[in-house]
Amino acid sequence: MSKRGRQTGGSVTGGTGDIKPQQLTFSGTQAVVNEYLVLPISLPVPRFGLSSKKATIFEILKVMMYFGSEDSLDLSHTLFGHLATNDLGRLTGGTSSLASNQQDLAESNTIASAVMNHSGVTSGFRTTIYPIVIDLTDNNGNGVLVATDKLVYVFGSAQATVLSTFAVKVLYRMVNVGVEEYVGIVQSQLQ
Repeated sequence: MSKRGRQTGGSVTGGTGDIKPQQLTFSGTQAVVNEYLVLPISLPVPRFGLSSKKATIFEILKVMMYFGSEDSLDLSHTLFGHLATNDLGRLTGGTSSLASNQQDLAESNTIASAVMNHSGVTSGFRTTIYPIVIDLTDNNGNGVLVATDKLVYVFGSAQATVLSTFAVKVLYRMVNVGVEEYVGIVQSQLQ
């Protein structure tokens, strides 16, 4: 077979031969303090590759979360965000709390979480460094496989007095997996 006819890049191709990571970005603002904002994110590529024996799915490498700076005068509160394969049983407008955040952290469909706790300081200075980076790769550079048609971002606050915003960047690439593996991943992520 000629070089032109061969696909390069092994199984980490997404059908294009390109193994370079791509970025998905989304953001939002709470409507009411201390309530959840649940944001579904449609994944921008088809699920299946060219072969009936392979499926093309997401491999999430890193998640970078930014929480808004508009709450810098709110001296004692907590913000949290969870990237998951389902809504974790949360609804936009539902009450968010430290206890519900703990439940979301323990949920098996949660892929990445960030929690930022602001507490009062007498000096008047507080430093928060962004982004909050969650590296999901192992020692071989393999990330978390996601075979669902969407991701869900669940954002909440506890003890806040101002509305908060967030922005999230997801570094991902596409990988080809066998159909049996694809079905198993889908079943585990839709529970």
